[in-house]
Amino acid sequence: MKWWKVVENRVFGMYYGSHPTVLDEKGRITVPKRLHELMERSDHITWYMTRGYKGCLYLYNLPEWEKLVSRVEALDPLDPKAHDFLRLVYGCAMDVKVDRQGRMPVPAPLRGFAGLDRDVVLVGMRNHLELWRKDAWDAYQEAKGAEFEEMAAELLLRGAAGGPRGAASTQADVRSQGETTG
Repeated sequence: MKWWKVVENRVFGMYYGSHPTVLDEKGRITVPKRLHELMERSDHITWYMTRGYKGCLYLYNLPEWEKLVSRVEALDPLDPKAHDFLRLVYGCAMDVKVDRQGRMPVPAPLRGFAGLDRDVVLVGMRNHLELWRKDAWDAYQEAKGAEFEEMAAELLLRGAAGGPRGAASTQADVRSQGETTG
């Protein structure tokens, strides 16, 4: 299965899946072949890496970084919370390039923030990637796995129930709506 399609000479692809890899002694990861192939076809060679949620790193290709920057630029720099956020996003951001062998450097300050050692995981998030310590990713999945059904009901099924977002506020509401229609 291809991870991309070409329409009018433009490549459209999506980053998904979790891909274990290794951080080498020079602080580089080897991007798994499928992801590297999509990056090359999409001309996503330069990536902007910054701190993410839950101790991971966020990786954005140039078009997605520009979208993020436009949203961040709309924040009021005089708002102390917005100012702190700007510091943390821009102050930690670094650009990196994927080489021809599919290796991507992870700058030391960001490795330190995320506590990266040898075993890491690249996680596809549709339009960007996350880089996690393998043990942190495993722990996150373990902790959130039990909530998956509830998340799906809350975020997806309420829209399918025919009402506007928020129409079904709980999993029980979604189930009762499904029972009356089926």
